[in-house]
Amino acid sequence: MPGESLFVLCLLLFLDNATLAAFTTPLLLAYAPHFEPWQVGVFGAAAAGAGSTIQLMIFRWLLATDWPWVKRFAPGRDRVEQTLKASPSASFLAILIARATPLPDGPIKLVAAAGRYPLPRYFIAVLLGGIPYFALLAYAPHFEPWQVGVFGAAAAGAGSTVQMQLFRWLLSTDWPWIRRFAPGRDKVEQALKGSPSATFLAIFIARATPIPDGPIKLVAAAGRYPLPRYFLAVLLGGIPYFALLAWLGHEFPVPPWVLLALVVLIALVFLFERWRKRGRTPQA
Repeated sequence: MPGESLFVLCLLLFLDNATLAAFTTPLLLAYAPHFEPWQVGVFGAAAAGAGSTIQLMIFRWLLATDWPWVKRFAPGRDRVEQTLKASPSASFLAILIARATPLPDGPIKLVAAAGRYPLPRYFIAVLLGGIPYFALLAYAPHFEPWQVGVFGAAAAGAGSTVQMQLFRWLLSTDWPWIRRFAPGRDKVEQALKGSPSATFLAIFIARATPIPDGPIKLVAAAGRYPLPRYFLAVLLGGIPYFALLAWLGHEFPVPPWVLLALVVLIALVFLFERWRKRGRTPQA
């Protein structure tokens, strides 16, 4: 069992990051407290980083194919390579921060794969970002709810602000696949300036609830919402939400198998919906 063997936990982290990369945080929350935080930080991050690097290689291979469904989501390789080469330190930092927070790292991984980001440098970035994050999750049961609320919300808010900056950069490009999802910048900017308090409140509520904040983040990025104000909104919204989750975990501990089963169920529902929608497309 992962809770009894560090090797088994590392193996599961490796397999997850090499495939769906959907179960890393639940695995750590469920089983990492059984081991020393430094062990989980070093060996767990190394195993997950190796798996993530293999996943990046798979993304590279997919993007190199001529399958139509891949081209719909793939950014132009030449332009991405030029951008990554122009700012290698910023790219390294973005990958590191994406790994050091619970934020989804899919967008930055897709860009890194399209730009053929060097694999050794990518592994170092995810390793350095994963060590403190994995160790922190292993030590999480020792924190008080208010500590998780304040410091967890601050760390997640910083990562979310970096992610929004990445969204800004993606939306400033002229890649066709971006324009399919990007709202018109001029209209969004006018709407945000016309109701700044409502926009702040919307970002605050999105962070303070389990509601996915992707849509509001995309709108904020398209309208170039001020980064300091965005960080303040996600910080204030995250403190009560993170503290509440920590308190619930302390007062009503959930068996690890329930967490894993829930994540697996969500992943299966998501994959089924994707398969169902793709099956309808040829008939339309």
